Amino acid sequence: MDKEVDEALRRLTAGEARYLRTHSLSKWYDTLTKREVDGREVYVFEDNIPAGESFAVRRHERFAPVPPHVHDYVEMSYVYSGEVHEQLGNDSVHLRQGDICIIDTGVPHQIAETGANDILVNILMRKDYVENLVVSDEAGTGAFSEFVSTSLSSSANHWQYMVCRRERQGGMHGSMVALVRETFFPLQGSDFVVRHLLSLISITVLRDYRCELSSRSGADNQMAEIMRYIDTNFDGLTLSQLAERFGYSPNYLSSLIRSKTGQTFSGIVMSKRLSKAHSLLVHTDLTIMDVAQMSGFSNMTFFYKKYREKYGTVPSQRE
Repeated sequence: MDKEVDEALRRLTAGEARYLRTHSLSKWYDTLTKREVDGREVYVFEDNIPAGESFAVRRHERFAPVPPHVHDYVEMSYVYSGEVHEQLGNDSVHLRQGDICIIDTGVPHQIAETGANDILVNILMRKDYVENLVVSDEAGTGAFSEFVSTSLSSSANHWQYMVCRRERQGGMHGSMVALVRETFFPLQGSDFVVRHLLSLISITVLRDYRCELSSRSGADNQMAEIMRYIDTNFDGLTLSQLAERFGYSPNYLSSLIRSKTGQTFSGIVMSKRLSKAHSLLVHTDLTIMDVAQMSGFSNMTFFYKKYREKYGTVPSQRE
């Protein structure tokens, strides 16, 4: 056992101490916006990943319940110790020590009260970063591969989650402890180590875990097809073209997309274009003007504005 990491994960935070005194939710919730998803109002968790960063590692605050919410990042949760009860959509999920739950964007979920020994490590990842964690088919197949390849596109909200139970003893716990150490007690080169640990963790899920995808209704399957079509055809795609492709009127499809995802069609397409631009900036030597044009932006001022809104930095500050 890494005693220093264990003590850090079990240390009482100010928020936990406040809840134990008052048994009331944090006033932070009063500052959040709300969104209607599938006919119910939920909180929207945003800005939990620092601007300019692709991921963040957090320890879930214990004791207080977390009310229904959605977020705009992918969340991988690992039960370090104890147990956690979550409500994911309409499903109740009981997670035990060593279990992993991966939640896509736009999935309404809530967490019941936890105890002092119920330690949950959360890895928050932007969608465009998750795409870079996709493991080749040689590494494994099954639910995890399907989840990554079909659900974690940079613009779609597929309302999916996946629960992974350990089938064999392996190195997951050690990798998670190492991840916490490198993020809680960073040293020179920790960022490099963390990125490799995240890749190792994804491979370990493939190798040592049995994963089950959440089920979908027929309507959700249809919506997933629509979102996948947007992912592969967003360049120049209009709402009218999409509606004709799937046999809906533009107004109905616009309302359907908003009710299911909490986003507009134009907002989804914009997110996809920005993610493409970000990937080109990080992984190629193309000029910023070429990147903008290849991503569908003809106005550079507009491109800079939208890029800063999403990533907290300007395109000229390449990673």
